[in-house]
Amino acid sequence: MENVLAAKKVMDQTLFAEGDGSHPLAQLAGASGVLQEYSRKQEESNDEIKRLKKRIADNENSAAALPAIVERFDEAARVAQTHLRAELSARLDGLNDEVAQARSEQTEKLEVEKKQRADLSTVVEEVRDGQRTLQGRLEERLGALNAQLESERAQLAERTATEQKNHLQWQQEWMTRARAQMFIMGGVIALIAGIVILVAKNL
Repeated sequence: MENVLAAKKVMDQTLFAEGDGSHPLAQLAGASGVLQEYSRKQEESNDEIKRLKKRIADNENSAAALPAIVERFDEAARVAQTHLRAELSARLDGLNDEVAQARSEQTEKLEVEKKQRADLSTVVEEVRDGQRTLQGRLEERLGALNAQLESERAQLAERTATEQKNHLQWQQEWMTRARAQMFIMGGVIALIAGIVILVAKNL
């Protein structure tokens, strides 16, 4: 539209411009050129107007179709949201189930470990009781063995003393017997010597 107004202004200036009138053909030729230029500009303007009208019509069609597009978009968004919510809900349910199962397994594991610790404590206490009982029995047995050993030592000492006493008594008796035998043998020898002497004197 601005091009059309500019062409019209140029044509008006050319046709109604002041001059000396000495060249009318030249002025006419100039006016014809301006008219042709104006016609060309007019055609271009018409083409531009047609393109604008077409674009406006397209825009109007697009604008008319826009609510349906928006409605379809909203419907697709609602469907997508519904699907996403369902998927998220399913995932959350799955996670909740997994968490619940993990908690249950952990609770069972803790209960088993607790029972095992209780059983282990019971076993340890029983072992300790057994050790204390065994230690008491060992100490009792050791005391009995020590008493028996002391008794045997006392008996051995008494036996040894008795044997020593008997040995000394036997030695004393043997020496007494030996002395008596020697005394007897000496008397016998003296008797034999006297007899020999007497026999020798008689001879």
